[in-house]
Amino acid sequence: MRSTTRRLAATVIAAGVGVGLGGGVAAAEPEGGKREGNVQYWAQGKDDCSVDFTIKNTTALENFTIDFVIDEEVPTGTDYGTGPTGRLAGLKSVPNDTVTYNVRLGTIEQLPTLPNPLADSHVVKYRMILGPEQDYMDIGKWHQTTIRGCNPISSGSAGL
Repeated sequence: MRSTTRRLAATVIAAGVGVGLGGGVAAAEPEGGKREGNVQYWAQGKDDCSVDFTIKNTTALENFTIDFVIDEEVPTGTDYGTGPTGRLAGLKSVPNDTVTYNVRLGTIEQLPTLPNPLADSHVVKYRMILGPEQDYMDIGKWHQTTIRGCNPISSGSAGL
């Protein structure tokens, strides 16, 4: 099985999420997530106001999708039958592969979409909300990680 890292260079306007190139030093080991079964996922908060989401899919099925909220946001997106979605940023699985997506929230365009744009850190809660087989999902269970380096005045993460 191969491992793929995806770095999306687009802005997901509808979700208010910047997805793009992200570097930075890892804040800690990946936190939480679902670490057993045929479809696994977890996240790792970083010190550059970004988070790496990883999905390990050992099935021939695709499109298991992670959504997330920041701090105390309440999901208000489309309900596909498993509850309202949070922020969707194209975080989908690939059949028989492991994929990692870096979602960068500390850009000038994205700071206004953060619940508290002047905070240096944010709690990112995430779950797997969509997929072709609910038995492989973790519906209703939120996991979380913390991102740091978000305040542009004190950290310079947004290029100010």
